[in-house]
Formats: sequence, structure tokens, C-alpha cells
Amino acid sequence: MRSLSTISYLYRLAVLPLFIAMLLLPVVGLAEEKKPAPFIYDPKGKRDPFKVPLGVGLKEDSEALAEFGELKPVRVPDYLERFQLDSLKLVAILFQIEGQSSAAMFRDPEGKGHMVRIGQYIGVNEGQINQINDGEVVIVEPVSGQSKKSRTITLRLHKKDGQ
Repeated sequence: MRSLSTISYLYRLAVLPLFIAMLLLPVVGLAEEKKPAPFIYDPKGKRDPFKVPLGVGLKEDSEALAEFGELKPVRVPDYLERFQLDSLKLVAILFQIEGQSSAAMFRDPEGKGHMVRIGQYIGVNEGQINQINDGEVVIVEPVSGQSKKSRTITLRLHKKDGQ
């Protein structure tokens, strides 16, 4: 077994040259870092990254142009827009509490419950929830083929048998 003095001697032999090299590198010039040239952005000939490009996210069909005279924005359909209104069952109504809007709960044909609020879309005909009242939800659906006309549908809360 080597003695402590032998180990410290070997350690000094290994570390001392490294320490001297680290001190001499800046003097010799080998340790100088090469900084990359600063990047300068030139917006000439490039589109604004914060503006939506023309035609992206817009419904460009002739029906939308004829009906409104402009391009109609496309929105992602809600989950409940997959079902006919008569297949959805209104099971609960939650009234406004401390500044929150009223909500209603529907059960879809698969048995899953969904919370909805005023302004959300429901049903395959792009019906929008207009009011949530005591025991009912009022939905406004656009009438297909007639521009700017709509119909009102009222879905009532289903009561349990015997009530």
C-alpha cells in the first residue's frame, strides 16, 4: 500500500501541470472565445409572423360568400355537435353563482354527461345555446337555405318517472 506522501506527490504531479496550463492559456491566446456575429433580422420580403395568411382558417365556399358577402371564419365543432338535438337529454340545470353564467348538463346517446353554457354550439345544425332558464334550454339554429333566418328550439328538463 502506498503511503499518503506518495499519493499526494503523484497528485501534485498530475494537477500542477494542468493548473499551470490553465494559467498560461489566456496569455498565449488559445483560450479566447470566438463570439458569433450578432443576428440581425431583416423583415424585407417576409410575411408578418403575427398575421394570419390570406385564405387560412376561412371558409371560402360559394354559399358563405353568397350568404354573407364575405369570408366566413371556420371554427372547430364542439363534441355535442355530432348528435341530433332529439338524441340529447337535458338532465340538469345549474344556476348562476357569484358572477358565473348558468350551465346545463346534457347526456349524449352514449350515456356521457356534458356541461354547456350560453354561447356554445350544440346539435348537427349549428344550434347555439341562447338562454338557460328554469327547467329549459333555448337553442337558436340557423335555417338552411335561408340567409339570416333562424328557428328557436326549447329543450325541457326531463323529470324522473313519478314526479
